[in-house]
Amino acid sequence: MQKYVWKLSLLVVFILILASCTEEFIPSGNSIVEKAIENHGGDLYKNSKIEFDFRGKHYVALRNKGRFSYERIYSDSTGNVKEYKNNMGVFREVNGESVELNQELKTRIGNGINSVIYFASLPYPLNDKAAVKEFIGMANMKDQPYYVVEVTFKAEGGGEDFEDRYIYWFHEETFSMDYLAYYFRVNGGGSRFRIMHNKRMINGITFTDHENYKSDEIGDNVEDYDTLFNNENIEKVSDINLENVSVEILK
Repeated sequence: MQKYVWKLSLLVVFILILASCTEEFIPSGNSIVEKAIENHGGDLYKNSKIEFDFRGKHYVALRNKGRFSYERIYSDSTGNVKEYKNNMGVFREVNGESVELNQELKTRIGNGINSVIYFASLPYPLNDKAAVKEFIGMANMKDQPYYVVEVTFKAEGGGEDFEDRYIYWFHEETFSMDYLAYYFRVNGGGSRFRIMHNKRMINGITFTDHENYKSDEIGDNVEDYDTLFNNENIEKVSDINLENVSVEILK
């Protein structure tokens, strides 16, 4: 009997030591986002070729060993168009022929491509060096607990819309990114609130579609969208759906 008590005592001591060695999670903007990225695909994002269709255009996001190429492919009255942004700049081809672009067009094309791929790739883009992440508290969304993280951007490397402000809600247990809101200043300013749904994992990376909402009364206090959402006091604007998604993991 004493032998079993002794073994039990050793087991209890071992469990206590193991528990003391387990690193306690301390919520911060960076730590929450890191957990979320790990939950949604982790290092698979870094070397992958992601393709999808969105509103009649085909997009390709290629990331490989620090290099990237984002493409948008479609047809219009000029012919078959391929626009792309990579480490070298922004480019446009029509029917396979290169088209010279002025700076205004380069900016417009680059921003348009980047915006679609940015939202399609979330939360991975939040590890960008220009992103400033701050944990601002907890919230309940439909009786579920969420970390609330504010994301702003440095002027250097933050793009033309660096003054925009984003709020993300990450589930406390799974670190799933289930909601986001943002305030934008262009075209007179405004805000949007997005609900993620149709979550699916494709070759190790998670993708979601978005239901897009607004409220004219909230101003730039977009962190208050959780209250409006819980009270069902938001107006649906559109659906943002990714179709024909495919993922190739590169070596």
